[in-house]
This record gives sequence, C-alpha cells and structure tokens, in this order.
Amino acid sequence: MVEEKTGLNLMALTVEAAAKLLALPPEKITEHVARGLPTSAEGRINLVQYAAWLNKELARAD
Repeated sequence: MVEEKTGLNLMALTVEAAAKLLALPPEKITEHVARGLPTSAEGRINLVQYAAWLNKELARAD
C-alpha cells in the first residue's frame, strides 16, 4: 500500500503533498480548491476525487 511505503494517504493529502506528488505549484492546487475541488473538513484532498474533478472541468471546457 502506498501509505505504508511513503507515509502518504492518497485519500487525504495536504495541498503541499498533492502539489509535490503531482509536480504542480501549491498555488495551482489552492486555485483548484477555490474553483470547487472537493476537500475534507480538514482541507485535505482525495487524489481520486481530484482526478474526477479535473476530468469534469476539462469536459466543461470543451
């Protein structure tokens, strides 16, 4: 499991951890959150939900 090997819970990433994992600036992740990317009550990001949200946003842009 990824969490056991890396200490990362892909279902509860901080903005900083998501940015590092995805090689994006943290500001881009924060922008996505401001535009509606779902987060937990603690402000954490589920990587699967992020992928689904990005897919929906890309489809909307077409």
